[in-house]
Amino acid sequence: MRESLTIFALLCVPLTQVHCQLLPTSGQHDSQLLQLASSAGSFCPWHRNSLDLTPEWVATERSPLELIPGSCVGNVSKEICAYLGPAFADGRGVAFVTSAKRAARLAQSTSLTDPSVHSQIERLNMATNPNWEMQRIPGKGMGVIATSHLSLGDHIMTSTPALVQDNGNLELSDDEATELRARAIEHLPPDLRSSFLELTTHDDVTSLTERIDKIVEVNSFELETVGDVENDEGDMSWLAVFPDISRLNHACRPNAQYYFDPLTMTQNVHAVRDIYPGEEITVSYINGFQPYKRRQQTISDMWHFGCTCDFCARNSHQIKASDERLRQITKLLKDLNDHTRLSKATPQTGELLVSLYRQEKLWYAMYEAYTLAALEYNFVGDAKLATMHASLAFEHGLASVGPHDENVVNMRMLIKDPRRHWSWMHRINKREAI
Repeated sequence: MRESLTIFALLCVPLTQVHCQLLPTSGQHDSQLLQLASSAGSFCPWHRNSLDLTPEWVATERSPLELIPGSCVGNVSKEICAYLGPAFADGRGVAFVTSAKRAARLAQSTSLTDPSVHSQIERLNMATNPNWEMQRIPGKGMGVIATSHLSLGDHIMTSTPALVQDNGNLELSDDEATELRARAIEHLPPDLRSSFLELTTHDDVTSLTERIDKIVEVNSFELETVGDVENDEGDMSWLAVFPDISRLNHACRPNAQYYFDPLTMTQNVHAVRDIYPGEEITVSYINGFQPYKRRQQTISDMWHFGCTCDFCARNSHQIKASDERLRQITKLLKDLNDHTRLSKATPQTGELLVSLYRQEKLWYAMYEAYTLAALEYNFVGDAKLATMHASLAFEHGLASVGPHDENVVNMRMLIKDPRRHWSWMHRINKREAI
């Protein structure tokens, strides 16, 4: 006779009321249990995977996510659905396209379960701001223009997404993805749905579904982590559309930069240099210079996307000089990221990198140049200049990548005590060990 087991079964009723109860069962009742789980109904976002979940979060409380009826595709083991978070961000709402298992994990995220997270954010999702206004810009459509002076680090806007699509190992055909996105947008609150549908497509479209597809294609941001859910492979597995942020036009050398906060599920934009009244506020759509260990690849990305010199006014001599600076940056980054005893990098290498970044107007990446220079000074035991460059890296990093970025945290630790930082005398000690 098989030993009796105690397991958890997840029962769902219409809308989002979730209940959990203990059910004593033995092997002979396994089929009844499966029938019970499947009979929970299509209103349960995670009923297909209930046996895979731990009981800590499965409580007798209201779930923050609702399954959009009739929105699931795929077989039982790999079902992908559209889910709605109607109370998210003080009722602004959000829609997800993901698997049942990931929806269950998203439902535990602080940004979905704790309303105070968003109520504490100043000017969240504000359509107007005393520092900027949206205007129609010739040849660009809508854009954002500064109406007052902004300094390095000044907050410009913070926005939550309208649509978040999971791209992590999901087996969806193009038609299925189109259908799920359309169902998700259809169920968004009216104001958010209108803001989404008003975004540019860059091309003429003939149907609503085509418009939604084009908007996602043109306006999406890639994210590695949403809530507390990240791709197991570490790739950028989420696409998110932030209607307000999408009003900011692209520039290869922008005057503002954005970073995503997984905890609050917000995209945050700050000035990375002085911005003057009447100047357009821009960001870079290229996948940034972050973290600094990926620098070589992103320099190549600049050439690939035609970002060699957007301030050269088509002057061939300036373009040639800019290209040469980018090549030199690529070489310097290789040396500076080599922390072995064979590296050719010195503090002067770091200073040259800072100078080249300034000449190229790479304001949104300046924190990295200052970070590498700070490390080089600390590598040779110059605490004063290491701290000075670390302070500049920290100031620029807060604006470009936020307080939780690994480089910003690293510089905060160096500023606190350069002699106790891992980099102290690193080059000297390495070379003495030869």
